[in-house]
Amino acid sequence: MDPDSVKSTLSNLAFGNVMAAAARDYQKEVLAQEKAQASSSVNEDIDLDELMDDPELEKLHADRIAALKKEAEKRQALKRQGHGEYREISEGDFLGEVTGSEKVICHFYHREFYRCKIMDKHLKSLAPRHVDTKFLKLDAENAPFFVTKLGIKTLPCVILFRNGIASDRLVGFQDLGGKDDFSTKTLEGFLLKKGALPAFLGLFVPVGMAGWHLSCNRILFFSCALFVALAVGVHLSPYFPPGSVLSSSSSASSIVNLDSCISLLNQVAFDFQ
Repeated sequence: MDPDSVKSTLSNLAFGNVMAAAARDYQKEVLAQEKAQASSSVNEDIDLDELMDDPELEKLHADRIAALKKEAEKRQALKRQGHGEYREISEGDFLGEVTGSEKVICHFYHREFYRCKIMDKHLKSLAPRHVDTKFLKLDAENAPFFVTKLGIKTLPCVILFRNGIASDRLVGFQDLGGKDDFSTKTLEGFLLKKGALPAFLGLFVPVGMAGWHLSCNRILFFSCALFVALAVGVHLSPYFPPGSVLSSSSSASSIVNLDSCISLLNQVAFDFQ
């Protein structure tokens, strides 16, 4: 037999053995991966069943549902008391309205003052967002008694009441930059700083308490995240009402500066002594 032919035959056999061994190894690797994936799937199903029966998670869920229900009932009760909207009241209703809620914001205005209309626009936007606080407006010309008692001499004047007691006030726009084009957010920040609006913390405390439990559980993370998103939506939906826009067609003659406001107010039959 030709030595070269024998050598070629042996070489081909060796190559064939190597390929067969590689094929066997590949098949073993594929089977091992499929087995590992099946085992992982079974383990995840078992873990999910165990977590769904976790008493701590069930209690956390029940507590949050109860808190949301209590918050919804509270909001409904406050709305029945006139919260959640910016309302005009008369002098005869003033005491009852101010003493009937813990936090009240009352805007003393004059119907002919341009800056009072600007303040109206922003307060009307804030009222549905902060149901815990009652938002009112009172025509100063028709409430001489309380204008005198509260020492109101410049309009617009927004007085902040806490448990029926005047705790602070905003006179004109002096704390809002002194300009007519301040934003609703600027006014909101001032009212938050003065404590007239409650800080929104109720939702994040229980979420923080649950964080440690969810951080080690990737299976329930997205479902719990969806629940939190829905809860946030329930709380924040009043924060995005359709805003009313102050008409831009007001004539220049209707714009009254602060000094003329004081003069015009003094022309009304008010006793400022």
